Amino acid sequence: MKDKIIEKTIEMIETSNGDIADISIRKIAKELNIAVGLVNYHFGSKDDLIELCVERIIAKQVSIHKQSSSNDKKEIAYQTAIEVADYLWSNKAVSKISILSDLKKPNQNDNSMKSVRGMTFFLEDDSRKFDVFLLVSTMQTIFLKEDIVRDLGFDLSIKEERDRLMKYLVNKLLF
Repeated sequence: MKDKIIEKTIEMIETSNGDIADISIRKIAKELNIAVGLVNYHFGSKDDLIELCVERIIAKQVSIHKQSSSNDKKEIAYQTAIEVADYLWSNKAVSKISILSDLKKPNQNDNSMKSVRGMTFFLEDDSRKFDVFLLVSTMQTIFLKEDIVRDLGFDLSIKEERDRLMKYLVNKLLF
């Protein structure tokens, strides 16, 4: 039942484009035809359930980025950073929940660190993991401060600008 609750909640998050304001424990229970208490028993609160679901959504997204047919490490880094930036932009509410949750409760298995581990695949070895950590952290900050970034010359709402910024960051931090 716990997995069904998670699956239904993920489905609701994705169909609401990450806007969790209208998702409630009561709605989840109604969709699954179960008691509200069962959802609360397994997850404690809506926030805890949403954070777990967002973690799974992001983990799935990170695993997708590992698939590349290119052997050019720089090109793989560019494409991975661009795909992550596009995901952040296209899924603003989910991304914001994930980033802020990681900042509140940082640990080795949070979404940020999963992203770091997921993005190190294009490097020769793990010795540059801190550089990738800097890249991920910078991308998250840029996403959260999009208005300031716009004033600094990059409009994240324009795909070409996001791509240009990601290439700039990859060059500065990794190559």
